[in-house]
Amino acid sequence: AQAQLYEEKAIRARRARQAQRDAAEEEEAIETLVALRSHRAAPGGAR
Repeated sequence: AQAQLYEEKAIRARRARQAQRDAAEEEEAIETLVALRSHRAAPGGAR
């Protein structure tokens, strides 16, 4: 029973870490998109 409890805790921790990583990647992608958009919107922006 103890091993199962430990395993569940490990799985939960791994899921939480993965969710955090996904959120960070998503944030990074959004920042890149915003930067690209503002760069394109700049006057005389190269196409």
